Amino acid sequence: MNLVIFIGHHKVGSSSLQAFLSSNYSRLRRAGILYPMIERPKTRSMLFAAGSANSVTPFVSQIPLNTREPHNALALRLIREFRGNKKAIPFHPDVPSSEEILEIIRFQIRESSPHTMVLCSEVFSTFADVSIELVEWLKHSFPASNVRIVCTLRRIDDYLCSWHGQRLRFGHEVKPLRKTGIRRFQGSVHFNYRKLLKAWLKVFPDAEFAIRNYSDVLANGGSIPDFITQSGLNFPPNLPVEKNINTSIPRCFYELCRVANFELEPVMARSLREQIETLAPSLAYPENKRVELFGQANRQLIYERFEPFHAFLNRRTGYTVFFPDQEEVLLTREIPEKSASMDAARLLLPLLNSSIGTREIIDFVGDFEQGTYWDKEATVNSP
Repeated sequence: MNLVIFIGHHKVGSSSLQAFLSSNYSRLRRAGILYPMIERPKTRSMLFAAGSANSVTPFVSQIPLNTREPHNALALRLIREFRGNKKAIPFHPDVPSSEEILEIIRFQIRESSPHTMVLCSEVFSTFADVSIELVEWLKHSFPASNVRIVCTLRRIDDYLCSWHGQRLRFGHEVKPLRKTGIRRFQGSVHFNYRKLLKAWLKVFPDAEFAIRNYSDVLANGGSIPDFITQSGLNFPPNLPVEKNINTSIPRCFYELCRVANFELEPVMARSLREQIETLAPSLAYPENKRVELFGQANRQLIYERFEPFHAFLNRRTGYTVFFPDQEEVLLTREIPEKSASMDAARLLLPLLNSSIGTREIIDFVGDFEQGTYWDKEATVNSP
């Protein structure tokens, strides 16, 4: 059996890719490609996967998360077991133990005899921050004749902005990027791309690696067609695709959401984020690429500290320059975060639904639009 592993990064279309693979589970399995589930057949998710064989269009929103992103659940279970954390995994209910998942996947391998198994999770990219033993677990658990590892990376400033927004969607309490918010990333795989890759290169020295620039992925049609190409597999034709699974908060709303995560009760902060995601498409807010989140001093810092990792990518991939537009990291965008945030709140305020949002949310957004909270982040103690 051959093995193809997609290891992320985060915010590179991995949610759409996982939804594509899960919603086409049965079609792929008949073609000899196993995208293994992590729950037993009698569970709701496995029943859905079995029934998807006759579905013309994948209804991704109906797929339970443990089925849509099974290897995220596996990766998170491995991380928690390694750390001795027995708490439930957020968003992934009732995930079996790693031993049970291994048994379930091996059963699927025996049952379908695939020529290739595909594992896909952006959480795999964080293994190097925890322990190389997690990468070794995958290698020893699924011995393969040939291994191909696909990793997509974004230019560092774009990635940090997107990952910051993802953490806000999760309800995390974080500092702004324009101040000290970038510090917590600098020792991690979210900044140190060399650290991310070296664990996989060490454990899989004979594997083929496809290390991709996200800009090239987009030029190739997005994460799904690019993965199909990079995997080297013969996918069945005309597989249904549903894109844009993991929507993002526009950057002009980041600060509003960030402060809300501190100032509002979690349920109200979540309600505000959900209303922003619903209402944003109808608002004339500025493009993400025009909003400045770092400031010039932090951009200079990011550029300088990322240089060794960029040099590593150049050497490892054979590209003269892996990120041809890397110098743009130094360019301050035209709209300051403060004015973008205030304008965004002003656009949003008249559309907020008081029956959903409650008066407290509306009052909070009104105060934010007036500048009440702008300087309060200096007192925030959370990293």
